[in-house]
Amino acid sequence: MALTQLTACTHSKDLVTDNTLFKTTAVKSDNQSDRLYTQYLDAKKNIKPQKKFSRPSSEAAPKPDEGPTTPDTTPYLNLRANTRLKQEYMGDRPFPVRAGKIKAGEDSNFSVKSCCNTGPLNWGAWIKPIPFPVVNLWGVYAGHRIDTTLNLPNNELLYSPTTAPPNQANLEVTTVYDRWQGGYGGTIKRYVGIWNHKLAKFESPKQMDDPIFLSNYVGNFPDGNFYFLKIMKTSTTTGLYEAFYYNFQTSSWESQYSYDSGSFGSGQSNGWSIHEPKWDDICPTLPTLKSSVVQVFNGTNWLNNTPANGATVNSGGMVCSNWTYTWLNNYYEWRLN
Repeated sequence: MALTQLTACTHSKDLVTDNTLFKTTAVKSDNQSDRLYTQYLDAKKNIKPQKKFSRPSSEAAPKPDEGPTTPDTTPYLNLRANTRLKQEYMGDRPFPVRAGKIKAGEDSNFSVKSCCNTGPLNWGAWIKPIPFPVVNLWGVYAGHRIDTTLNLPNNELLYSPTTAPPNQANLEVTTVYDRWQGGYGGTIKRYVGIWNHKLAKFESPKQMDDPIFLSNYVGNFPDGNFYFLKIMKTSTTTGLYEAFYYNFQTSSWESQYSYDSGSFGSGQSNGWSIHEPKWDDICPTLPTLKSSVVQVFNGTNWLNNTPANGATVNSGGMVCSNWTYTWLNNYYEWRLN
C-alpha cells in the first residue's frame, strides 16, 4: 500500500480476483486443511475469556519486547491454509489483490490497494526512514483498534488501521473491513492480514471477529478492543521481515509470517500507521478507529514515533466532513471519529 503515488481508478481496474489459491469451485479436501479444521473445532471447545484492562491502551499495552517470541499457536485460523474454514467464512469470494505485475524498485508499481484519489483521503502517521546507507530503524510496533460491528455499503473496502515499517519494508499488517465486489452476498468480512508488497497480496489472513482470535490476540481496554503487532527486520543483508501478534493468553509474541524479498523490499522509504479507505466519492458513517502507541525499533531501543521521525499522512482525495481526525499524541496515537 505504498502512498507515493495515487492514481484515479475504479475497483475493476485496481483490484482483481486472487484466484491463485481460491477458485470459484468447491474447495477440495486435503490433509493439511482437514487437520487444521479439526484443530479449529477442538480449539472452539475451550475458548478462554478475553483479557480486560482497567487502563487505556496507551498505558496498559503490552511492550514490544515483553515476553518470549514463539511460533504461531493458532495456525488453524489462517484462512489461506485452512481452506475449509475459509470456505465456511467467505465462500468462494477471493481476497483483494493489486492488478498488474509488481516490479521491484519502481514506487509507482507499489501504489498497491490505492483507489481512488476521488475518494476519502488517507490519514495518519508517517514513519520517516533513516537515510541510506545508515539503516537503523529495524521494526515497527502498534496497537490497532478493531470493531466487530463495523459495516460498509457494497463495493467498499477499508484498511484501518494499517501499519508498515520504514526503510523499504516488504510487510504490512492491515485491519481489513471487506465488502468489495458485491460484499459476499450482502455481508461484510472482517479480518487481519499481512500485506506482502513483493507478492502484492494478503498472507496469513485471520478472521478478526472469530472468538478464538478475540480471546488470544485482542485485549479489551476502556478505549476499545485492540490487537498489537510488530514487524521486525531480521537480517542486515537481505529484505527478511517477520510479523508478530501479541497473545494475551500466553503473554508472548507469536510469529505469524515472514518473507525474504531478496533485497530491500517495497521500494517505499517511509513507513506508516494510517486509515486507508478504498472507494469513490462517499463518506459512510464509521465507528471509532484508532492506532495506539506507534513505536519504532532502532536496533537497541523501542521509541515512540515522535516529531523527530514522524509526520502527518494527509494524501489522496476528499475530506469527509462527518469524520473527525484527531492526534492524541503526535505522531504515535491517532483516532478517527
